[in-house]
Parts: sequence; C-alpha cells; structure tokens
Amino acid sequence: MNVYLFEFRRQWRSFLAGTLTQAIVAAVFLGGMYPMYHDSQKDVEKVLAGFPPRFAAAFGITKDMFSFGGFFAFIYVYLAIVAAIFGALWGLKVFGREKLDRCMDFLISKPASRMGLFWQKALVVLTGIVVMNGVFLGVALWVRTSVGATSPGVGQFVLMALAVGGVQLIFAALGALIAVLAPRLHSVTGLGVGLGILGFVLSALPPMTNESNFKAISPFSYFNVSQMQTQGTYETGYLVTAGALCVVALAVACVAYVRSDVKA
Repeated sequence: MNVYLFEFRRQWRSFLAGTLTQAIVAAVFLGGMYPMYHDSQKDVEKVLAGFPPRFAAAFGITKDMFSFGGFFAFIYVYLAIVAAIFGALWGLKVFGREKLDRCMDFLISKPASRMGLFWQKALVVLTGIVVMNGVFLGVALWVRTSVGATSPGVGQFVLMALAVGGVQLIFAALGALIAVLAPRLHSVTGLGVGLGILGFVLSALPPMTNESNFKAISPFSYFNVSQMQTQGTYETGYLVTAGALCVVALAVACVAYVRSDVKA
C-alpha cells in the first residue's frame, strides 16, 4: 500500500494552487511593484513619512525598501502568509485524511505500520513544500535578473528567500500536530487560513511593542530577513528555535499517530 502516491494524487491540485499563488505573488510584488517603488522613491517617501513609526515597523516599512533586497524584506511577511497558509493546509489535510473522510477503518482493513504511514504522509507534505519553494525561488531569481539588481548577491538572496520555506515547514508541522491531536476534523480551510493570519498578527507584535520577547512566539520572526540582507546572517538562537519547534511538533504528532485508537 503506497500511501505516498495515494496522498500525492489527492493533494497535487492543492500543491499546484499553492505553487502558482506564491509564484504570482512574487512576480507581482518583485516584478511589478518594486520598479514602481524604485522609480517613485521621493513621492513614496513623502507618503511613508506620515506613517506612525510603530505602524511602519509592523509592516516592515524602512528607508532601505527602495533597494531590491530591502523591498524583498518588506514583502517577506506577505510571502510568509501565503506559505504558512498552504503549509498548514497541507499538514492538516494529509494527516487528517482519515478523520476528514471518516474512513479510519481503512487502517484496519489494510493493515500497515503506523510509523511508516506517518512518515510517508510527512514526505508528501515535504514534496509540496520543496516544489512550491523551488518554483518561487526560480521566479524570484528571474525577476532579480530582469530588474538588473546586483545587491544582495545571489547566494545571500537565496538565503533570504529560503526563509519563506522555513516558515512553511513550521506551519506544516503545526498543521500535522493539530490534525493528529484533534478528536475530529470537518473542514481544514478555515483553520489553515486562521493559522496563517495568526502568524501575521504575531509577527507584528515585536516591532509594534518594541518587546523582543514576543519574537519567541512569532514563527515569521524566527527568520530575520532584514538582518540577512544587511549582515549576511540569521540569528542562530531563533534558527535553533525554528528547528526545535518542527522536530518537537512532528515527534509529538508521530507518537500520537502511532498510539491513537482506530475508530471506524
């Protein structure tokens, strides 16, 4: 019983939708809006000057946003929202399949290793994330070349773009955990969108409050794209936090999945 192929066939349309959505968002922002911002810098600066400092900070508005790297850091949160929503949706759908379709007896009629089932499902979600972020990275690099940007360098820009995939991994793991622990699931779309929006709201807390402690509960903030642009590094502590959160969420979900009772 190849659960990987079964789940992939069920999810490929969602993978395609997520990939196209992220590619379009990247092309519109980077290829369409960035040149307009860059060419109208003085006019835009006048408008932005009237924004309250904390409001501007919450939306990533900085004086550096007129460079290609600075503009990418500005739109990072919007790319992260898309990634978080689809990551959460895929985690919820794939790991909540039996609950959504009310076919838990499927596991009895076709016995298989629960551990094997879990990791085949995880591989399906990982496939979607890799494909989506691979296409997104290709589009972003193509736009970077087409607008003639030379800074940041290709390697540094790739590391900035990979932050989006890092956020998606976290939300996919959280989606899987929720799907496994929830007694029953009816619809995951609203839940996935809600998780993505919650991530955005939490990301606004550190700049609005000037409290760095809020970064610990904001997955979007684990990857400081602005710091990567200016200093060429991410904050090691938050990278470890992001990795630990993924590992713990998947470990708990795996244990719960393996030990859960099968109900028809």
